[in-house]
Parts: sequence; structure tokens; C-alpha cells
Amino acid sequence: MALAKMALSPHQALHVGDSLNSDIRGAINCGIDSFWLNRQEKPYPSDFSPTYQGTSLFDILSVL
Repeated sequence: MALAKMALSPHQALHVGDSLNSDIRGAINCGIDSFWLNRQEKPYPSDFSPTYQGTSLFDILSVL
């Protein structure tokens, strides 16, 4: 709904979140690239993975 209101496609967005299930899996299911804020450097499950990950919000700068 947010993408439609902004007239954007999923490929023009980046979802940033710290929850693998709520944030990252949700973004993947919508076709949106994801950045997992993984402050504790946890491993991610083998069935899906974020497009990008970092331990700090500053790490997003290398993606943008």
C-alpha cells in the first residue's frame, strides 16, 4: 500500500529491519530488497536471506 501511494515499484525500495521473520521475510515476500540490522551478528536461516546486512545503521550507507 505504501509503495502504491508513492508510485514506486518494489525494486525501488529498501526495507530496513532487525527482525528476520517480521521485517526481512516480509520484504522478501513482497519482492523488496532488505537490509537486516544484525547487531548481534546472528546467523540467518538457510531457507531465506536478506539482500544486505550490517551491524549498524551506518552500514546502510554502503548500500545506498
